[in-house]
Amino acid sequence: MSDLVGDARRLSPSAQEALRLRAVAALVAGRDREDVAAVFGGSLKAVDNW
Repeated sequence: MSDLVGDARRLSPSAQEALRLRAVAALVAGRDREDVAAVFGGSLKAVDNW
């Protein structure tokens, strides 16, 4: 996982949701899936689900 995020499972549910929303915003802004996965600490499958 990214050093920026760490293990997001340790975050509160509301913080996890905020992280997902930021990741989706990055996708909408044109960042590619691989970059978003690396920055926000998720797998490609997780990014696809978000």
